[in-house]
Amino acid sequence: MQEPPAHADQLSLEALRAFSLDELEILAKRIRSELIALDPGKKAHLQSSLATVEISIGLHYVFDSPNDKIVWDVGHQAYVHKWLTGRAGLLKHMRTLGGISGFPKRSESVFDAFGTGHSSTSISAIGGMAQADRLRGIIGCSYIAVIGDGALTGGQSFEALNHLGALGLPIIVVFNDNDRSLDQNVGALYVQKSYSSYFKSLGWKYSGPIDGHHIPSIIESFRKAKESVAPIVLHLKTEHPGNRNGLSIQPKKEGLVSFSEVFGACMHSMAEQNVEFAVCSPAMIEPAYLKAFNEKYPERCFDTGITEQHAVGFAAGMASQGLRVFCHLYSTFSQRAVDQIIHDVALQNLPVCFVLDRAGVTGEDGPTHHGLFDISLFQSIPNLKIWDMADGDSLAGLLTSSIKESGPIVIRIPKSTTLWKEVQNPKPFYKLNETASKIGVLCLGHSLEWIDLPAFSNYNQAVVQCLKPLPMEEISEFIEALDVVWILEDGMRIGGLYQQLTDLKEQKMWKTKLFSKAFDDCFVEHGSLEALLEKHKLDGKSLLAQMKAYANQS
Repeated sequence: MQEPPAHADQLSLEALRAFSLDELEILAKRIRSELIALDPGKKAHLQSSLATVEISIGLHYVFDSPNDKIVWDVGHQAYVHKWLTGRAGLLKHMRTLGGISGFPKRSESVFDAFGTGHSSTSISAIGGMAQADRLRGIIGCSYIAVIGDGALTGGQSFEALNHLGALGLPIIVVFNDNDRSLDQNVGALYVQKSYSSYFKSLGWKYSGPIDGHHIPSIIESFRKAKESVAPIVLHLKTEHPGNRNGLSIQPKKEGLVSFSEVFGACMHSMAEQNVEFAVCSPAMIEPAYLKAFNEKYPERCFDTGITEQHAVGFAAGMASQGLRVFCHLYSTFSQRAVDQIIHDVALQNLPVCFVLDRAGVTGEDGPTHHGLFDISLFQSIPNLKIWDMADGDSLAGLLTSSIKESGPIVIRIPKSTTLWKEVQNPKPFYKLNETASKIGVLCLGHSLEWIDLPAFSNYNQAVVQCLKPLPMEEISEFIEALDVVWILEDGMRIGGLYQQLTDLKEQKMWKTKLFSKAFDDCFVEHGSLEALLEKHKLDGKSLLAQMKAYANQS
């Protein structure tokens, strides 16, 4: 029996398709062991890919990628796909600056048919590809979407299944069912396990359940599906290696903690004080440190599944009855619910507090997950207050006081840690120091952590935490007293704090020079926070060098 080569870039897909079933089993063991051996820092979402080893091998064994199109949803399942398509040796550098992406990416490989970072998009995309080829007269290709049971809860999946079930396109949906999302699965479809009748009711043929780790069964099901001229769902059952009974971590209430942990701890404390409120989060209960809270106060806490639009609409409905609601969303995923935030919440001035987690640069997940667009998206919405928190004390104070607010609030919190000592009244604006220098830096919220260098004490420093409405008098007093001010923010320059202040400068006729330190008009790549800030010259050392150079020229 031939031993499969050690690296995928030595293994062509043509060679793979000549393997015996026994050799495919050996290959599966090798790939699984190599993935497990990846550096621990690269293991985000690794478990999803470990569940798809045999499925990935079967897909590339039966189908002729890239002529046949394979779209992976959400992309966390695609590490084995990358291994098989010439990128095995690159996985060790995955998610680092200059390395390959943790998600399928069209510019990275011809085998990545469609870029996927947010969930529930695969069926729509593969349907569009099939329809485009039909219009162009291209025949003989297969179109496969691989989607997990968690992503199936997303509204776009339901919409795509409904629409494409009536078009009669030869689409194959590989439904990877392992009873697992990032959090526990929710929803009637999952609880009732009515997948067969559900898919059939929407016009899809259905086959399954199939053992998703038994290569002969996988290959046989794929070969049969390849001959289908109608849309078909293959229901494959897999085992997710993650711990299904993980401990419900009670968030700490002081010390060095994450901003997310401050949020979870505050929700717990407020519930213990019998404050009347509710919390909802679309499939992010555990990252929001709400798992223990959800178990203790299930009538207050709701995991809606991967349903950002529904989560915001559901929050709006509760708020319309006078209940204060905290809606926890990752900043990047809030983009999927812009209409609901505008129409259902802000237009009606409802008391929903949006906690936008992972705001700003988030690091290794890259452009699909950076929370860089929220400020630009939400600044222009009436009734909406926007805060960016610099520390845990202020965040705790704002969460507590927001109960008294009658309208909607957006609170940006970063993917980083903060020293939490006590609950403090949040200050919209405050100065860190005053010096004889005529040079200053104005930080938006959590970007303050980027300039934690002693040399900055030689310059005037201030922080804006409330972006809307701006504390104009205090900002004006700070800026007018200086010759030049750098505006540092963890977001896009277009539509950010700098643009607001340049507009204010014109109105108030400031003579002070303003320089922007934000991300320019680009999609920011993946890499560590430190590496990305240094590349875009937003780190403390780069800013300090610019300020010193200006001082020396003056």
